[in-house]
Amino acid sequence: MLPFLYWTNLSGVYDGIIFKDTIYLATFGGILVLNKNLDSIITYKFSEGTNSNIIVSVDTFKGKIYYLTKNKGFGYIENGKAVHFPISKLPRSNLSNAKGLFPYKDYLFIYGYNWILYMVGNSIKTIEPDVYNIKPRIGSVFVYNDTVYIGDSSGYLKTHINFVDIPASFQRVNLPRINYIGMYNGEIIFATDKGIYDKLGNSIVSGFSVIYFEKFKDTLFISARNQGNVEVYGLGNLKKYYNGIVVDEPNYKYTYFLISLDTMLLVSTFHHSSLSIYIDNVAFGIYTYPNYKNYKFGLPFNYISNTYTLNDYIFLFTHTDYDYIPQNLNHAIFIPSKNKIIELGDSVYRITEPIKISDTLIGVSSFFSYFLVDTSLSVRFCVAVPIFPVDPTKAFTSLALYKDTIYIGSYNGEVYKVDKNCNSFSISPYSYSVSTTSDIESNGNLIAVGGNGGIAIFQNGNLIYKNSSIIPITIETYNDKFIIGTTSGIYIYEQDLRKLNTFPDKAITDIVVDKVNNTLFVLSEDGLYRLNENYEIIENYRIAGITYLQATNFPILHTLSIYKDSILLVGSSEGVGLIRIASLSEGSLIVYPNPAREYIKIKNLKGNFEYELFILTMSGKKVKNMKVKTDANGEMRININDLERGLYILRISSKSIKFLKD
Repeated sequence: MLPFLYWTNLSGVYDGIIFKDTIYLATFGGILVLNKNLDSIITYKFSEGTNSNIIVSVDTFKGKIYYLTKNKGFGYIENGKAVHFPISKLPRSNLSNAKGLFPYKDYLFIYGYNWILYMVGNSIKTIEPDVYNIKPRIGSVFVYNDTVYIGDSSGYLKTHINFVDIPASFQRVNLPRINYIGMYNGEIIFATDKGIYDKLGNSIVSGFSVIYFEKFKDTLFISARNQGNVEVYGLGNLKKYYNGIVVDEPNYKYTYFLISLDTMLLVSTFHHSSLSIYIDNVAFGIYTYPNYKNYKFGLPFNYISNTYTLNDYIFLFTHTDYDYIPQNLNHAIFIPSKNKIIELGDSVYRITEPIKISDTLIGVSSFFSYFLVDTSLSVRFCVAVPIFPVDPTKAFTSLALYKDTIYIGSYNGEVYKVDKNCNSFSISPYSYSVSTTSDIESNGNLIAVGGNGGIAIFQNGNLIYKNSSIIPITIETYNDKFIIGTTSGIYIYEQDLRKLNTFPDKAITDIVVDKVNNTLFVLSEDGLYRLNENYEIIENYRIAGITYLQATNFPILHTLSIYKDSILLVGSSEGVGLIRIASLSEGSLIVYPNPAREYIKIKNLKGNFEYELFILTMSGKKVKNMKVKTDANGEMRININDLERGLYILRISSKSIKFLKD
C-alpha cells in the first residue's frame, strides 16, 4: 500500500543529497529518505522543538549523513539512527539562521548567515568573520582545489584551505549579494541577486535574481526570482540556460532547491501559491522535470478543490486561492493520464461538484458557472457569470442528473434546471424548498434536495417528505436508498427517515458509493471509513490529528472519488488534500483449515492492513467482533478455541465465508 499523501500549503525542500542510491531531503518537517523510485523509506524527526525539524541542509561527510537545523544545531545519521550534537558542546551557542553544510576532504563547514564553524578530526572550531572581512548575510561556502570560497552580501572572498589553521592571505571579489556557489562546465559560478557571474566577476546571465542552480543534461537549470528579490517566497520561476540562451519554464513557479537524478530533475517548491506534500507526516514539495508523470509529488498550481473520475480519466480541479480578486483566479483542470492542463479562466470560481452526464461527458458546477467537459478534453460553458466583486449568495453549490435534466442547486436556495445540451436554463419547481442548497441527489423517480433548511424529497415534482430538523452536508444513492451525511451522523431515507448508529454524533463531510464492491466510503471528522451493505465498519483509514471539515461559511466541497481500485480524496479549502490508497479490493478470500479446531487463517487480504471482522452463527447472532492486522503477505490468523462446534459465517471486507468449527 502506498503511504498516505497529504497535500498541504505549509512546506518546502531546502536541500538534498544522493548517497549510495538513496535520496536524503532536508525539509520543513524533518529528513525525508527516498529511493530512486521516489518511494519513502524512512523519516527522521526530532523532538527538541519545532525548529529542530526545519532541516536546512544535508550532506555526506566520512560515510555519514550530516544535517543542519534552522536554529537547533546539527548532527549526523549512522546505522539508521540520528545523533544530535548538543549546543553546549559547540564553540558557538547561537546557531540561529543556519544556512548550509559543505564537506571537503577532512573538513566539514557548517555555516549560517553571520557565522561559520568547521569540523576537523574530533574538533569543532569557529571562523571569526571579522578576521577575514566576511560580510553579514553569508549565502554559500564552497571549496575547490584546496581553495575556499565564501559568498556574502558584497561578493566573495577566497583563501587557501589552510586558513583554518592560521590566518592566510585572502582575496575579495566584489559582486552583488551571493546566494549560492557551484560548478558549471568545469568552472566555478556564483548565483547572485542580479544574475550569475564567473569567478572573475563577468556576468553570465542577468536580469533576475538566482537562488539556486543545477546542471541537468548539459543545461543549467536556474531557480530564479524577480530582479532584486531573493526571498524564498518571492515571485519567480524555473529557468534553463544553454549556449548563452535563457528560456523560462513558467509552469514551475516559486521553485527553490534542484537536484539531478539520472533521467529526472527534482524541482522543489515552497508554499507560496504552490503545492507541497506530506508523506508519512513529513512536509515537502517536489515537481519532476521534464514532465509531471510523477504527479503524486507535485502539481503546477495552488491546490486541488475537487476530483472526478470517468472511465480511465482522473480530473483534478484546481484554483489559486479563495480571495475574491480577479487577478488571483487561476482555475484549471489537470488530467494526469494526459499530462494536460486545461485553463478555465475567470468565469470559474471554486468547483463545487462534478457529475457524470454520459460515458464521455461530465458536468461541472462552480460558484458562478456550469460547464461540460468531454473525454476529448474540450470545455463548453453553459452558464458563465463573472461577477466582481463576488456575491457568494448567488453561488452554485451542487448538481444532479434527474430524468435527463440537470438540476443545479445554489446558495440562495434557487434550484435551476438545464437540459443535457445546454439549450435552456431556468428556475425549477424545487427552488427554495430547503433555503441554501448543499446537495441534490436523484434516485429513480425521486429527487432529494438538502440544505440549511433541512431535506425535501420529491417524486415527479410533488413533495412527498420534508424534515427541517436535520441539515444535510452530502447525499448519496445506495441500494435504492438515500444516504444522508450530516454534522451529527448518517441518516437513511427509504420510505421514511432513520438514523444509523454507526456514526451517532460524528460530523460527516462526504459519502461515496463503491459500486464494484457495493460498499460505502464515509469521510468523517476523524478519518475515512468503509462500510458494508449492513452499514457496519469493515475498514478504518484513521488519520490522527487531521480534520476534513471546512471552517468557512461556504458550501462543503464534494471530496471523494473512486478510480478503478483506488480512492482519491481531496480535502476542503482549508488546505488538506490528497489521499491515495493503492488497493481497495482483495483477491478471492481463502479461509483455511476448514474444518478447523483451534484457529483459522485468512489469505488474499491487503498486506499490513487492519480489518474489522465478524463471526456469526448461521442464525445471524454475532459471536466475535474484532480488529486484526494482516501480515506483509496479506494473511491473518484468528483463534477460535472459544467457539462451540458448528457452522459459522466469517464476514470481513464486505465478503462472507462459511467455515466449520470441528
